[in-house]
Amino acid sequence: MRNLKTVVLTNFVYSFSIEICQLFNRRNADIDDLLMNVSGIHLYKIGQINYNCIDNN
Repeated sequence: MRNLKTVVLTNFVYSFSIEICQLFNRRNADIDDLLMNVSGIHLYKIGQINYNCIDNN
């Protein structure tokens, strides 16, 4: 299982690069998309950690 910090940071970099690409393609780049992607993966990873803790007990 990967570290929470590593997963969130990787997702941030990936989402940020997509937003930057949208700027160059004359599309609408929005900070809300970046925040929602990062918060979504953060919540998913926390849920996965909690599930594994409950499953091991």
